[in-house]
Amino acid sequence: METTPTTQALSNTFDINAVSCELPEQNDSSDSIVGLKSRMTVSVYHKQQELAGAHNKNLDKPSLSENTQLLKRVEDFPGPMCLRHLSKAQVLTQLDSHTYFSSRYNASCEKRALIVKSIIPFGSIASGQLAAWIWLGNEFPRRIDITRENHYHSILFGRNVKSTSRQIHRNDLREFPQLLVTTPARTVCDLACDDDLRCHPYSVTETIYRLVLQYCISERMCMEIMRQNTRKPHYTAGLNLLLRIFAKIRLTQESKTARIPSIDSHSGITPDVSTHNTKGNTAQESVLQGTLNSDHRLVA
Repeated sequence: METTPTTQALSNTFDINAVSCELPEQNDSSDSIVGLKSRMTVSVYHKQQELAGAHNKNLDKPSLSENTQLLKRVEDFPGPMCLRHLSKAQVLTQLDSHTYFSSRYNASCEKRALIVKSIIPFGSIASGQLAAWIWLGNEFPRRIDITRENHYHSILFGRNVKSTSRQIHRNDLREFPQLLVTTPARTVCDLACDDDLRCHPYSVTETIYRLVLQYCISERMCMEIMRQNTRKPHYTAGLNLLLRIFAKIRLTQESKTARIPSIDSHSGITPDVSTHNTKGNTAQESVLQGTLNSDHRLVA
């Protein structure tokens, strides 16, 4: 059965090249260090990419040639009815009223990083809510957070852009193909000091919990990052929030651990260690729900 031109056009629209789902290795050798200083500027990494011939474009705007492969416009589809069906079937993820991308790119951190690289200005580091979306997925953030040498005042895909010019320690960055992203631990600290915490306390706090549990972020890691960045805006409020969050997680895990022997001793069943692994998804969800339900106003 021959494919109609319309069907073939849709097939071409979602033809995605094979992309590795594995995260890039974090190598501690001197060859993998981004930049030569312990505190680097954003341009160090990207100037290396330019010298290698990786980029030759306007440095203030996202690349249109890259966007055409990943981002799809309304006019790329046969009609509005087709677009509605694809969106309803969750085949497409909407950026704004005119731009979409295939939901297949939500499958892994590397694929989400490809989308971010296509929409943010060249020479930017993905941070804050945008970095959290790369690490966790789910719904695309309502604001685009980036770090760059100069401020960027614009609106991208119907979303405000929050641009900061702070220098970031090289250990707080993870390198994806032609994109730098703040590590999960650094992202947690940035979110704890975020202005958006006052407007959307529950969603931001939930994101912090999920990052901490999914990537096994310790309190010591966050305290070390905060100690190195004492001049961050809202530093004191962010530090207090992190202390309360880790205290809640610690109490919840201790209470669950204390209940396990008593239940198993009465039933006479030997406990299965795998069912009580706090790194599992089920245990993570229970800890998250327990901590969030116990106190909805951690940020107060």
